[in-house]
Amino acid sequence: GIPEAARRASAFPHQLSGGMRQRAMLAMALVMEPELVIADEPTTALDAALQIQLLGELRKQVRAGGNSLMFISHDLGVIRAVSDQLVVMYAGVVVESGPTGEVMAHPAHPYTAALIDALPRLIIERRLPNPIPGHLPAPDRKPAGCVFSDRCARVKGDCRKTLPPVIPAGIDREVRCLFPIE
Repeated sequence: GIPEAARRASAFPHQLSGGMRQRAMLAMALVMEPELVIADEPTTALDAALQIQLLGELRKQVRAGGNSLMFISHDLGVIRAVSDQLVVMYAGVVVESGPTGEVMAHPAHPYTAALIDALPRLIIERRLPNPIPGHLPAPDRKPAGCVFSDRCARVKGDCRKTLPPVIPAGIDREVRCLFPIE
């Protein structure tokens, strides 16, 4: 997808745009035909048009090659566009997992719900993001119980005592919460 590809093949990275560098990186990752492609924030610093183009090309190439894709991102809008399964982590702990559409439509963990509520809705609702209060704990100062308990609006005494077990939250869904959203 790079214009004048033959001429650009001998260019140095600083001579390419950010989108061209991202596409070149994608090509280098896929040329070896890996079974699993791990893309960690691949659309960071790209404008919306380039994000759409890169994600479309990534999906096309991964599907054509029969590969699997692990897409790591903080951008739930991008995640919604590229993933079938979603794993939500907080402070290094998986707090919810399941089919992307289900998790996004009906979050079971308070952190997942807060992330979704933090998405800007500027077009239809004309609403700015609703930030999550508090701060992420330092790795050496995680709460003894639920890792999200210091920021959770639904916290109860037991939440601060022990790490909640992983429980079913529907078909092919799991949540790590003592008081999941129903």
